[in-house]
Amino acid sequence: MKSIILTLVLMAGNALAIGYEQKNASFTISSIAGNGSRVYYNCNSVEDKVEDVLLQLGAKNIRVRCSGGLDRWGMSTDAFVRASFTALSEDVDGNIIAAVSHEEIRKRSDCHLYSEIVEGVEDKFLMYSVPQVDRCYRAGDRTRIKLSVLKESL
Repeated sequence: MKSIILTLVLMAGNALAIGYEQKNASFTISSIAGNGSRVYYNCNSVEDKVEDVLLQLGAKNIRVRCSGGLDRWGMSTDAFVRASFTALSEDVDGNIIAAVSHEEIRKRSDCHLYSEIVEGVEDKFLMYSVPQVDRCYRAGDRTRIKLSVLKESL
């Protein structure tokens, strides 16, 4: 009976009943940009931008921590990011109604940073297309990333 109802829901609105699952992501924001130049990031801005991307992809209960990057003593390294959040999972038999959402991350700058963030978290979400990222020639280029992700239908 449950499979018949789920099939009808899927046919009616391309929706899927699933649940939220705790996810963890750890990744490094490389200091080498697309053209070979070096770029270092302040961890406060990295944390804010990671949280923004996770929210846009449908994550909840987000915690982001960054270490490395630019520091006050002049030492610069790659930024290392650890994030924990809840995201939709097809492995959880829940009562969440979800549908594919076509998202676009468009920003005036920080192409390199946003590309690294999406690459670091994309495997934690139910993606229905490989994220299309415009090539970043310089770290500060405009950002345009298109992707399709399963998000909760409200």
